[in-house]
Amino acid sequence: MRWLVRLIVLALAVAALREMRHRQQKVVAIGEDLNDQRRGIEAAETELDATDRWIDNAGSRVRELDARITAIEHEHPGGIPDVPSTRAWSPSTTTRSCCTTTSSPASDA
Repeated sequence: MRWLVRLIVLALAVAALREMRHRQQKVVAIGEDLNDQRRGIEAAETELDATDRWIDNAGSRVRELDARITAIEHEHPGGIPDVPSTRAWSPSTTTRSCCTTTSSPASDA
């Protein structure tokens, strides 16, 4: 009878050990998944920071252009006058034959 009790205790101990290992494997898998998610979040944060810097730089450029346009508008309150060019360029003044230019605005000057 004692050997039967010992056998039952041993079987329960083996079952408990298997359950403990199974749960430990689940915990390790969950930990690895969380590490992958953490790395993904860190990569997204880095990308978001880069996007924020790009937006800030674009905003600075827009403010600079706004200041330049405002200055030009103050210089010309009635609008920017037409500036007559000494020579108007048109596509007909430039003809290309294969890879050489026979006439161009730069060569006529």
